[in-house]
Amino acid sequence: MARPNLERSVKIETPAVGPYPGQHEGPAGARPASGYANDTPPHPRLAFLLLGAMQFALIAAISLVVAALPAVQAEFGVGRGELALVTAGYGLAFAGLLLLGGRLADWLGPRRVFVWGVLVFGAASAAAALAPGYPLLLAARFAQGCGAALAAPAALALVPAVYPDPARRARALAVWGGLSGGGAAGGLLLSGVLVTWFSWRWAFGIPALAAIVVVSAAPRLLTRGPKKAGGGVSPDLDTSHGPGGVAPLGGGIPMDLDIAAGTRRRPASEGGGIDVTGGLLAASGLATLCYGLVATETHGWLTAAVLVPVLAAVALLSAFVWVESRVSSPLLPLSFLASRRRAVALLATVLSSGGMASSAFFLALYLQQVRGFSPLDASAAFLPYALIPLVGPAAARLVPRLGPAGLTGLGLGVAAVGLGLLARLTPNTAYAPLLLVALVIYAIGAGHAFSGATVAVLEDTPAHQAGLAGGVLNTAMEVGPTVGLALLLSLAALRTSRLTGAGADVASAVTGGYAFALGAAALAYLVVAALCVFALRRGSPRTTG
Repeated sequence: MARPNLERSVKIETPAVGPYPGQHEGPAGARPASGYANDTPPHPRLAFLLLGAMQFALIAAISLVVAALPAVQAEFGVGRGELALVTAGYGLAFAGLLLLGGRLADWLGPRRVFVWGVLVFGAASAAAALAPGYPLLLAARFAQGCGAALAAPAALALVPAVYPDPARRARALAVWGGLSGGGAAGGLLLSGVLVTWFSWRWAFGIPALAAIVVVSAAPRLLTRGPKKAGGGVSPDLDTSHGPGGVAPLGGGIPMDLDIAAGTRRRPASEGGGIDVTGGLLAASGLATLCYGLVATETHGWLTAAVLVPVLAAVALLSAFVWVESRVSSPLLPLSFLASRRRAVALLATVLSSGGMASSAFFLALYLQQVRGFSPLDASAAFLPYALIPLVGPAAARLVPRLGPAGLTGLGLGVAAVGLGLLARLTPNTAYAPLLLVALVIYAIGAGHAFSGATVAVLEDTPAHQAGLAGGVLNTAMEVGPTVGLALLLSLAALRTSRLTGAGADVASAVTGGYAFALGAAALAYLVVAALCVFALRRGSPRTTG
């Protein structure tokens, strides 16, 4: 058989065709350096603002109900266990379905999945706001999480289409990390205001209104984004771009190019349909794990209420890994986690989100139960957390100098200083200056850590795995608070018990437990900060998954 003409097979002189419909024709082979088709939205800043605002709302919905819970309990007459499900229900559905949501974005197109997710999220929020009883409220809360699991990874997958230029995209991703981290803080701040001045139902009404605005504006502001491409010969195939003419987010040589045949090997994400078995195992495993860890708040670690779901989750997630290593179209290609930088960045995301949620939890209880703050005053005390999304632009300018891993390590180190100051709590500690300064320092550090970790996870991701990357990153953000709070609550309870046994009064024992847990969190931050620096200097070779 005659050997194919390499020049002809590698570069075919036809008008450029993008990975999704709607691209304007241009010179043969013309495309942005990033590999994304030249179909950027007409107003990139507005498009990014729309996506970022929705991401902020999705994360804020977690903590937006915190101050509303006593009012819900009073109106519906439910117990503490039922009330905990209102908080946990959103996170269980959100965390459990994020990987599947990310893969759906890769398969069906991120804009379509984003709009579907926002529609489900908005409808569920409206149902919760109008719920006449507890059962509908709980069902709506779970549905909220399902919609968020579709919208969050799809939104992140659309960012590269908004900013195809690598430098602008890196800055946008750094800002995105700050928005994600600031969402939880924003929910805390807004929660007390809504409950005090309006009604608990507005904790669900605000997200519903946000969803209406986003769905109305999405068709005008958003492109379809990178979509699943077919196999075979790419009409504008060249050796400088990845699957379907789409380069990795950070540029580079495609891993699936068969130069001899002038074709590309079809990525696992593009063949064989969606990995339904893997999706079910991941969703049930993550949801079961979160449920078991949440149960530690009311049960001991060695009780059946905790051990049974945790062990079941280990079995389900082990089965998930086994399935993913054998199917042709895995939900989570294990090679995606082969990059040391990406793995450390995900660990940093889990730690950052867990530390922020736990510190907010402990301080909210301390301020109200020990210091006597009202719910509104306690919410206002977290105003420094508003700095988390605001440091995103400043953090973006540090990415070229420090690299994403270095920026993450710096952020964690600064945040550890803030947590260390919080660990000096006593029953008589005033809000100013110690707590105020500590929260400001922590917020600045956490904002940089979120920004750096987001860029580190996304920087080398191929375009056809953008939804997957968004799903994995958001899963880390959702699992972090559950795991972190469960572990730190156990440490706090252990320390409180020992102090009580030593004769300390209730306020001193409780505060001592909180301080001990916050100190442990600060130590964990320092350890992972060191890992980030190590990954930066001796990171494994970049992989594209």
